[in-house]
Amino acid sequence: HISNLPSTLCRSCEEFTPSAPCLRSEPVPAAHQPHTHTKMPASGFAVGPNKGHVVTKLQKARTARTTTKRMKTVREVVKAAMGLAPYEKRILEVIKTGGGNVEKRAYKMAKQRLGTNKRAKAKREELKNMYAAQRAKAAKATGEKAAAE
Repeated sequence: HISNLPSTLCRSCEEFTPSAPCLRSEPVPAAHQPHTHTKMPASGFAVGPNKGHVVTKLQKARTARTTTKRMKTVREVVKAAMGLAPYEKRILEVIKTGGGNVEKRAYKMAKQRLGTNKRAKAKREELKNMYAAQRAKAAKATGEKAAAE
């Protein structure tokens, strides 16, 4: 047989043959006409021409979608109604207390919970912006209170 082609077991002649048509040296009976090797669907049986475990092939994952205005609004409403998740509260506490290398500690906590570098960095920035907005709102409220007196 030709050695540079990938070889498979021919089911009808029980020999390893290249993926091209089966080539036998002796005269070819009608049952052994040249054929290509096509994979039959598995039957679930351990023996027989279609032996093998029945499996479903994995579907290709769909590409990531962009968030629509509607989904953005829904997420904002849910976030406003439910508040922060416990891990988000802990990260926000780390940001509030300050100390040495706050960004790194906040990142590491987020990374452990979320799994990827990109998500962790995005979550850290989201919580930092939230804390900055809270501080700005508090400063504005105290400024107005001082002006009123």
